[in-house]
Amino acid sequence: MYRFVGVVLLALLALSSRALAAPLMIAGDINNGTLFCATDNNAGCANGIVLLDLDPTIGILDLGDVVVGGLNIEGSLHSQEFGPPLNILNSSSLTIENLTGSAISLQSSISGNNFPGPTSFIANSGSGTWQTAAGSNATYSFWADPANAIGANTATDRPGFLVSQFSDTAVGLVDSFAVNGGPFPYALGGPFSMTLGFDMTLVAGGELISRGQTQISDVGAVPEPMSLSLLGLALAGFGYRLRRRA
Repeated sequence: MYRFVGVVLLALLALSSRALAAPLMIAGDINNGTLFCATDNNAGCANGIVLLDLDPTIGILDLGDVVVGGLNIEGSLHSQEFGPPLNILNSSSLTIENLTGSAISLQSSISGNNFPGPTSFIANSGSGTWQTAAGSNATYSFWADPANAIGANTATDRPGFLVSQFSDTAVGLVDSFAVNGGPFPYALGGPFSMTLGFDMTLVAGGELISRGQTQISDVGAVPEPMSLSLLGLALAGFGYRLRRRA
């Protein structure tokens, strides 16, 4: 009896710890040759230049300001949150600027896994403002994987199924765009992964500012870490009382 209770408790705590320690990753490829990557809390990656996470908070990948492959990327911030009530994967940057005299292409993926279920929908959104960037274009894509595979091991590593995507081409000196997708009905049991794809061509001297990309899903009630701790104390007390009666 006591052994069974202990095994159940340890299993629940292990599931909770796995969710809290879920990786958050980004990988990119500039001009089909300059590779870079980063992971939450610098857990390690192998896609070219390793960028450092500046924030020790689990679930926040803060790359700050970096220059890589001719792109000046300021305020690069990515995050994930676990429900209930919502699972959230977010990616943003204050400014992406082409410092070179020719157009630059960028492919990148941002991914997190171990999002809990069950879910009934997935929704997403994206936005940005082009500045002196006429002719530049960007494609935002949103992915989910019931098999819970972590993406972003490479710039185009986007496991699972495509939820939605949209593209925009810059016109004039300044041009903004925004789009909302869903909510789309999707039933996922969990755990599952979500990945954001961001592909862009930026003309010489062009900028994309206030870039934002988010995907969310609902989630049914699941045990939270504090609830599991209280459950553990309750089970331990129950076991102690049974032992005293014996």
